[in-house]
Amino acid sequence: RAIDLDPTIGMAYAERGLVYRRYYGQQDEARIAYKRAVELSPSDAEILIEYARFLAYNEEYAEAILFGKRAIAIDPEDFAHHDRLGIVYLTAGDSPAAAGQFRLGININPAAGSGYMLLATAEAANGNTAGARDNLNRALQIWQPTPVWGKVSMAYLYGRLGDPDQAARLVAQLDDSIFDPLDPDRAFALLGTGDREGALREWTDLVNSYLEEGLPADPGPINEFKVNWSRDPVLDQPEFVEVRSRLGFRE
Repeated sequence: RAIDLDPTIGMAYAERGLVYRRYYGQQDEARIAYKRAVELSPSDAEILIEYARFLAYNEEYAEAILFGKRAIAIDPEDFAHHDRLGIVYLTAGDSPAAAGQFRLGININPAAGSGYMLLATAEAANGNTAGARDNLNRALQIWQPTPVWGKVSMAYLYGRLGDPDQAARLVAQLDDSIFDPLDPDRAFALLGTGDREGALREWTDLVNSYLEEGLPADPGPINEFKVNWSRDPVLDQPEFVEVRSRLGFRE
């Protein structure tokens, strides 16, 4: 309706792209909408960073990084832009560059707990266990109230850093009823507590469901599993690779 009223508003096309990507899984339609948004609003940093996220979601990392850099050149003081570009770098396998972006975001907004959690993820991928744990502890301290996905992400990362007890404490704060049956949050939580067999069963059931019925409304979290965006060595074990490969991930 917004586009009908004014077909020159780039953000309306960007929102249309988001709806196509996130809720319908129609990537071709999303691409058309995002490209039109960029054509109409080439200096809108929010549109550029969202297009970068779309490109990264489709594993077009080089172009995603270019658009992310353009967004930050236009608006370097928005910490969320740095976080989003950091996630693009992390997904592309460049965890040092990702860590750099997350640090820039923290410098701009040191009160954003999610930034410390993201930096901890990058540091874990870099092999800096001590640094990852320090940043994760900081996230746990200041990220209040913590959303469900944040608690799951921190629990998963604590387990990866060799602290399944802390992961279990975080998971114990979550009611099973909050987990969407088609969302991989439960699988990530189980992996954090050290239950690799349970996590593998959960992911296997999820992937079977996706292949039979299609992706859930928001396919973003399962994409994290598909591409192993945090470079978790456990997810690169043969039994997990077999499940991930069924989603069509690229080597």
